Amino acid sequence: MSMDIIVREATEEDIPKVLSLFYQEFLEERADEWTCFDYSHESLCSAIKSILKDKRLGFLLVAEDCGKKILGAILMEGGRPLFNLQKFFYNEACWFVLPEYRGMGIGVKLFEHACLEAERLGANAVMMGRPLSEGFENLDRFYRSKGLKPGQAIYLKDLR
Repeated sequence: MSMDIIVREATEEDIPKVLSLFYQEFLEERADEWTCFDYSHESLCSAIKSILKDKRLGFLLVAEDCGKKILGAILMEGGRPLFNLQKFFYNEACWFVLPEYRGMGIGVKLFEHACLEAERLGANAVMMGRPLSEGFENLDRFYRSKGLKPGQAIYLKDLR
């Protein structure tokens, strides 16, 4: 099934729908793994509004069909490595496509647009992550096919 998909910058009007999808598609699967982060509606809404106002903090892209239904999104956070302050990168904070639309190239379009936007904004690199649990081997192959190199695994310990 071929679809016309548009990838665009998110607006404040998109925030409720993106957050709804985020909670539905991302947090339901991994909420137990990320207990130290504040995923409250207020906190995420505030963070996304800040990102929409200041691209140095990050950017949010959405993929929608011609009927204006949001099918997926990618949220990238901006940052600077501590030991190389001349570099600037964007790190994937969240990237998802609704399950019924996976395998149609929507995630690829979001990724490619995110790379272009990061480059346009002056970034030297993008960092993409993946869960360490099984079942994500396709994501490893995808990243490598797009020129990404494995970096390091991140381990997280809740302190509160």
